[in-house]
Amino acid sequence: MIFVGNDIVEISRIDALLKKYKTHFLNKIFSKDEINIVSNKLHTSVHLSGKFAAKEASKKALMSAGFSNIYLKNIEVLNKKNGAPYIVVRDCNRLKNTDNLQLSISHTNEYATAIVILDIPN
Repeated sequence: MIFVGNDIVEISRIDALLKKYKTHFLNKIFSKDEINIVSNKLHTSVHLSGKFAAKEASKKALMSAGFSNIYLKNIEVLNKKNGAPYIVVRDCNRLKNTDNLQLSISHTNEYATAIVILDIPN
């Protein structure tokens, strides 16, 4: 079966959270690897917004497939050598293979959006 999740994030909202709660916000939502990936980027809030949208979209797809107790911190949005994003879900025993999760992230100056497709064989 195919399950879909999508999300859109206002970049200014993430930027405001970073300014007000930087360390707390980062450590609550993002893994050390995710933080390291964006720390070298020029527009940190844009990249974090995309990752945040991807986490939310992933959670929606997983929950619509019947997964429960999915936390944003356990969903990692990492990058392949070519820069393409991919998803790793930690501490989810039922999800053995995250190759079944396909991710696309896009952004403008104001918004970041992500869509996740989860394909679970019958």
